[in-house]
Amino acid sequence: MTLPGVGVPGERIELTERDDQSRVEAAKFNIGQAEEVETLETVDQDLPELPAGYGFSLIVLLPRDPNSAYVYWDIPNEDREVVRQQGGRQLALRLYDVTWIDMDHQTPHSVQQFECDEMARDWYIPVLVSDRDYIVEVGYVTEDGRWLKLARSSHVHIPPLYPSDSFDYQDMTVFWEEALRGKFFF
Repeated sequence: MTLPGVGVPGERIELTERDDQSRVEAAKFNIGQAEEVETLETVDQDLPELPAGYGFSLIVLLPRDPNSAYVYWDIPNEDREVVRQQGGRQLALRLYDVTWIDMDHQTPHSVQQFECDEMARDWYIPVLVSDRDYIVEVGYVTEDGRWLKLARSSHVHIPPLYPSDSFDYQDMTVFWEEALRGKFFF
């Protein structure tokens, strides 16, 4: 069976027993233009190289579960050198329990310190008490025990170990056909 081509003048499509419906469907949309397909090899071809770091001191604390958190940081070598010249000897992380306090004006409830390898840029740290607010700092400890801070994270709440005892929930049925955009449910 021979059918006239769609979109390309003079083109004809030969259908045989082996041809399936997908070839016929594909021919419906053939407008005679070559299709450009981007491959993974070319997707980042013209992009510049990623920088080695952010260019400023940064630390981020992320809750992992009620017993641990993940920390990553980026400290430029220039910042490290300044702190080393002030006596910094050992890179470390300090985890502060700051539940219900302002760390700039009050002392934390507890402090945990973790010595880190100089080349490390991330760390998993244990959290002793769940359902609390924490901040982490990266810095250096001096020979006499002074703390030289390089960066401080934002407040993070570590989730509780057990489910809440609160029963302030409501059951509701939502039908598949119902449009939910712009609606609020209380």
